[in-house]
Amino acid sequence: KLLLLPEFLTEEHAQFLTQIGMKLFKGDESKREIAEQFGAKELTISDIALAKSRLENALDESNHRVFLQIIDLLLKNDPGERLGLLSESRLWPDRTNQLLPLTTLRRIPPTDIEFFDSIFKEVHLSNSILEEFTHLRRFILDFSIIDAMKEIDRIGIPQFLKLTKETSKIRIYDYLLLLAEKDLEDSEAISALKQLSIWPTGGESYLPLTNIRIPGNYKDPLSTGA
Repeated sequence: KLLLLPEFLTEEHAQFLTQIGMKLFKGDESKREIAEQFGAKELTISDIALAKSRLENALDESNHRVFLQIIDLLLKNDPGERLGLLSESRLWPDRTNQLLPLTTLRRIPPTDIEFFDSIFKEVHLSNSILEEFTHLRRFILDFSIIDAMKEIDRIGIPQFLKLTKETSKIRIYDYLLLLAEKDLEDSEAISALKQLSIWPTGGESYLPLTNIRIPGNYKDPLSTGA
């Protein structure tokens, strides 16, 4: 179908969209009005999503930023827009420039990356280029306590405990508690975290948090102390 090119998109954007099969109408206001009378509609993200298979084949280093610009500008123009099928497509770069579904990418503060890699090295963190696009990056989820527990489950508790001995143990547990504090309203996630046998006792053993007793004057952020 014929689509009206939004006025805020450039000729470079139009060339890319044409490359992936979009049939675009460009013209002054009077000509656009005539096109609208014949049923032409302005381009939306949903229209681009219909070409997702062509998108996956067309993206490369020379045009990827152009694609991201288009999506960000469309989101800026209509804050109610959603990525839909595009978020499930392999269009979005992780830190290694591997293209993955946006739903699999996570964000963390840049200052945490070196430490994060020592524990959660298999997590796909979003490429820094995505941070440039204000309206797009809000669809990237922050790394959460649920993600951390999934990673611990994936690598196994013995391997996780081994990593705690090779890295700063205090920092690892501080990080888990920081993530938990952000998701305190998720009672199921907090309960599952408490039940993991990863919490150090006074000796060399590890127990669920609910089985550990702590001094009465200690402020427990998860409210599990006894």
